[in-house]
Amino acid sequence: SAACVYSYLAEFSLPTQRALIMVAIILLCRLCIRRVSLLQCWLVSMLAVLILSPLAGNRPGFWLSFIAVGVLLSQFCGQYKDAKILSRITQSLWSQVALFLGLLLPLMVLCLPVSVVAPLANTIVVPLVAWICVPVLLLAISLKSLLPELGVFLLLAADQVLVVAWWFLEYVDKQRDLGWGPSAPLYG
Repeated sequence: SAACVYSYLAEFSLPTQRALIMVAIILLCRLCIRRVSLLQCWLVSMLAVLILSPLAGNRPGFWLSFIAVGVLLSQFCGQYKDAKILSRITQSLWSQVALFLGLLLPLMVLCLPVSVVAPLANTIVVPLVAWICVPVLLLAISLKSLLPELGVFLLLAADQVLVVAWWFLEYVDKQRDLGWGPSAPLYG
């Protein structure tokens, strides 16, 4: 139900559709007491998104999104059990390296730029948004009717975190000379 609420709040964007479908498939398999691999869930999720939105396959974001999830699943499936804080930080850093390497060829084939500073930006901004901003914003939305002052305070706090994140991203964006990519698609 939390995944459904979050997907609704995110207006069922492609990444939230993917996540919701994967959660639904895993829960359905658990309820039916069937062992299904994460690869099968990933493939069925891709098929389900294409059935629900057939034109999604024409967008690079669809493929990059699913490739990124596939890379993360292949690298980290089941490794977070009993992980210590330092180990989680190491895994977070490694996830960005794995994503960079896993998306390198698809980005080049799609003639999209490749930035060598993107892993650094993602290592800092993704946890900041995922662990701080999104929970605070969801709490603010939940409290808006009951405690309007607290809701507004939380919105302002999340805004300040996003201001810092945006400042950092602008700084990283100025390092564009560290990016590279093909001048023409590799596929034609």
